[in-house]
Amino acid sequence: MEVKLEHYRVFREVARQGGFSAAAGKLFVSQSAVSQTVKHLESQLGVPLFDRRGKRLSLTSEGELLYGYVDAALKTLEQGQQSLREQQNLEQGQLRVGVSDTISRFVILGQLERFHREYPHIQLVIQNGTSIEAVEMLAEHSVDLAFVNSPVRDQRVEEHRFFRVHDVFLAGPRYPLPQRPLVAAEVAALPLILLERKSNARRLVDDWFAAQGLPISPEIELGSHDLLLDFARIGLGVCCAIEEFAEDYLRRGLVVKLPVDFSLPPRHISWCKLRDVSLSPSAKRFVDFIGGRYGW
Repeated sequence: MEVKLEHYRVFREVARQGGFSAAAGKLFVSQSAVSQTVKHLESQLGVPLFDRRGKRLSLTSEGELLYGYVDAALKTLEQGQQSLREQQNLEQGQLRVGVSDTISRFVILGQLERFHREYPHIQLVIQNGTSIEAVEMLAEHSVDLAFVNSPVRDQRVEEHRFFRVHDVFLAGPRYPLPQRPLVAAEVAALPLILLERKSNARRLVDDWFAAQGLPISPEIELGSHDLLLDFARIGLGVCCAIEEFAEDYLRRGLVVKLPVDFSLPPRHISWCKLRDVSLSPSAKRFVDFIGGRYGW
């Protein structure tokens, strides 16, 4: 037996109003339509739902029993519809982001602050990790968006580039700068300070030098971009860092740019989503904030 949901809505309204006429007014239908709906429902269920003696209808014991379930179920549906409307209007919801410390600080921190001010009821959940780890978070559905160093080598993921960066070699202000630009082989022989091997940015540097027949072996490997700059600043070696993220250090003279006769290929910071999975309203809006508008 399949009872239409609308029949239960009519039944509840009649019970609330105590009559067909009043219920019809609330539902914006005719009194006869309400009466016929209730009769049909009683016929389907095989029990009387209303006691029709007197001017006001009252629920039978069977009607009382059914009303409790119908009212609770319809309230749950109405709450769900309200929550859905609020989520679409960004009045509630959650934005889950997987991102590294460096990209968070230099690329999306300002947008996160602005987004939070404009949509204070959206809960921000930020999970920290390398680019590779952020992609795994995305694949496991633990985040909505991942912000990573390009390229992403995962067919499950859709990558959208939005911020271009350049890797350069930096040293402390007391480092003896060469009189001429260094070739790749000379740079490979320097006391290098690089990110950990598990990072996407490090992998790209390794791959470029390997393609020149110059495998590199850094003296120091670190887990964050800021540490690269600080270790180079105090004279522990030459770091390979993102020029755009080192602007403050360069401006203040805390590090200097090493002259070289080559350049590493420019790369991008990308935002990623799972392929064939729709973004939530809050994630869509945040993509707009960073200027990475996506065609949904």
